Amino acid sequence: MNESSATSAGLDWRGSDTVVVGAGRQPQNESAPIVLAVQGVSVAYGKRVVLSDVTCAFPEGEITAIMGPSGCGKSTLLRALNRTLELIPQARLLSGAVAFRNKDLHDGGAHAAAIRKRIGLIHQRPVPFPMSILEDVLFGARYHSLLNGVPPTEYAQRYLEQVGLWNEVKDRLRDRAERLSGGQQQRLCLARTLANQPEVILMDEPALHDRHRDSQLGASQAHLRSRNIHARRGNHRRRAHRRDIHYPAREPYP
Repeated sequence: MNESSATSAGLDWRGSDTVVVGAGRQPQNESAPIVLAVQGVSVAYGKRVVLSDVTCAFPEGEITAIMGPSGCGKSTLLRALNRTLELIPQARLLSGAVAFRNKDLHDGGAHAAAIRKRIGLIHQRPVPFPMSILEDVLFGARYHSLLNGVPPTEYAQRYLEQVGLWNEVKDRLRDRAERLSGGQQQRLCLARTLANQPEVILMDEPALHDRHRDSQLGASQAHLRSRNIHARRGNHRRRAHRRDIHYPAREPYP
């Protein structure tokens, strides 16, 4: 696919001039159901407002990119989408709603752990757990009782293969996850998220500055798309060739 054919259709996206970033996606089935909808979301850290009146909708089975300069609120938006925002001290959802399959994620009856299982988040910096590679991959799957009698190593292999890491670690599954290289740790975190069998994966700039890691994650994204799981990547460093994406004035906060 060349750059001209990759031009994306714009998303309904609103907000303040200094905070809101651009969003774009490749045009697919316009009748696809909306899996995530954001309506009038504003977020603050303490007294500092970092997102203001953001509205957008994401169709199922598509890969969407959220673009903008450093510090404009991309990571904050991703955290609001899977209920990890509330884990940050002084972070507050000031207004608005996030709906997942037409259900409000911040409703009093919504279970945060169940939401994070269904909507996975890959952070910009990998966070391996202080345990073996095998147990790291299986951590969430065990918590959510997903193995269903499958031998642990076989279950982990399934997801390590999907991220291109199995051949690199199959003889050292008992080694500590922290001993892996940075690129391997990032793929390990993706495998751990995949092992939770999520419906949506959010990716916060996970593949910068590493060509091997980039190709592996790109292949993983293609696999996710074939399963109707869509991935999002905030990325302000790569050149944006989507014509409908516009960068706002630089965000005034440090």
